[in-house]
Amino acid sequence: MDFKWILCCLVQGAPFTFPAPSDGTTPNHKVRYVGFIPDLVEALSKRLRFSYELYTVRDGKYGKYNNVTNQWNGMIADVMCKDV
Repeated sequence: MDFKWILCCLVQGAPFTFPAPSDGTTPNHKVRYVGFIPDLVEALSKRLRFSYELYTVRDGKYGKYNNVTNQWNGMIADVMCKDV
């Protein structure tokens, strides 16, 4: 079975997801996240054999539908736009 690659969208908030203390970056200058969600994704990736990248949603929101614009924001918007 081949490895799959998944892009995982996050909303920052301790204890679930937050940037690593001190340097907080990886060698390729991407932010390294710690907390329950990154730990869970890491454990799942080992068990289900996939690689992944974590990023925080641009507006920092989970997602809410706007009846005026007929659009979603937050993580839901990223899913609807197929960014994740």
